[in-house]
Amino acid sequence: MNEILVLEGGFNEEHKVSLTTAKEVKKVFKKNKINFKSLIVHPQTFEDVIDKYSNKLICFNALHGTFGEDGKIQKILKKKNLLILVFMLQKIVLIKLILKIY
Repeated sequence: MNEILVLEGGFNEEHKVSLTTAKEVKKVFKKNKINFKSLIVHPQTFEDVIDKYSNKLICFNALHGTFGEDGKIQKILKKKNLLILVFMLQKIVLIKLILKIY
C-alpha cells in the first residue's frame, strides 16, 4: 500500500494555521483507518528530506502561505513524480479509492 505523508508547518506567517489544518486532516485519516506519516516542512531542507521517502509516496499538502500555496513545494513534488493531494476533507473517500488503484 502507498504511504501518505501529511506536509505541515512551513515556518512562515501561516505556520499555526498549517498545523491546525494538518491536525484535522490527521484526525480524519485516523478515524478512517488510513495510515499516514507527518512531516514538519522546513523550506530550506525540504528537497533533501523528501528524497528519503519512497517514490510511491502520496503527499497531502496542509501547508498555507509561502512555500505551501505559491507553487514552490508543488514544483519540487512534481519534479520527483510524487502525487499531491489537496482537497476538502469531505473527499476522504477519494483517498481510499486512490490508495486502491495507485
